[in-house]
Amino acid sequence: MKVYLVGGPVRDELLGRQPNDLDYVVVGSSPEEMLQKGYVSVGKSFPVFLHPETHHEYALARIEKKVAKGHQGFEFIFPPHITLEEDLWRRDFTVNAMAKDLESGEIIDPYGGREDLENKILRHVSQHFVEDPLRIFRGIRLAADLGFSIHPSTLKLMQSMLKDKEWYDLSWERILNELYRGLCLKNFLDYFKLNVSLKIWEVRSFKWHQLMKKEISLIGERWKKFLKTVEKRFKDDTHLKRNLTWSFFLILTYDKENSRLPFPRFSLELSDRFHQFNTQTFNTQKKYLDFLNRLRWGQREELLADMNFFIKLISGTKKIEVWKKSLKMMKFYKKKSLELKKKGTFLNEESSNKLKVESIGFFIS
Repeated sequence: MKVYLVGGPVRDELLGRQPNDLDYVVVGSSPEEMLQKGYVSVGKSFPVFLHPETHHEYALARIEKKVAKGHQGFEFIFPPHITLEEDLWRRDFTVNAMAKDLESGEIIDPYGGREDLENKILRHVSQHFVEDPLRIFRGIRLAADLGFSIHPSTLKLMQSMLKDKEWYDLSWERILNELYRGLCLKNFLDYFKLNVSLKIWEVRSFKWHQLMKKEISLIGERWKKFLKTVEKRFKDDTHLKRNLTWSFFLILTYDKENSRLPFPRFSLELSDRFHQFNTQTFNTQKKYLDFLNRLRWGQREELLADMNFFIKLISGTKKIEVWKKSLKMMKFYKKKSLELKKKGTFLNEESSNKLKVESIGFFIS
């Protein structure tokens, strides 16, 4: 039984980066032996175990055989005679196909990963790359994150995979998870450019491609400002940060087709309200009334706060003034409603609508 550190942690160590996770491969062992040594089995499809003390993941060396479509369409083979080189052969990129001997510290690099690291190149290990279309999305994210170029042969392979359309079988949850991780990169502009150059969304008939391509520099500047603001204000609130990131992406690449994808419902609603606000000309009471009704007159404070955040972040001066006026209308309506309630007068639909019109007229008359 021999244990190696493998994949991303080895790559990051050679680059002088702090690895996020530690992944280990065990060569020359079996599930029975791992259990006898106190490891806890957690893998459903293939044998992955948690170390009894550190709780890091240890996977038995294995080879994979594609037997069906989708990320679950693999058969895993993991007898004790599987070698480290065979395990590394199934991995995506050469820079992720290196291992470190924990006893000697030696770097095992059978496929030229170290040289590709030095040359800042992302290159696929073998034709096994095509068996998981999600590797396209991981690849462009990793290239942008590391500041690497994608080798021409790997780009050609990615393009052929897109044309084959097997990636249509990927779940949108997996695709959007990769997209989100890319949007949060410091090198987000390189990530956008790689999306455009591969024409990923054009193949899938999404407007994201046209918008990213047309406004890449404008989106880049706005995104830089957004990430800086969010990191400063909401660094410790990962749920809010995720919702705001999706909201901003959907605002900048607005498309009604987005609603059929599993984005957070709140982000979809926020982008829709923002689009309505930013494209509407508020020159009549009716237009104000329609918009404020959609905002429920400020009853949903979270939606109101996030609208306020994005309008101040990216809208022009005139729109900001319209928004300030809208806030005053909602505040006026709320104040008058409370005053009537204290007097024992409760608003029905007719009197509520009348008060709303009065609140708008008070500020635009």
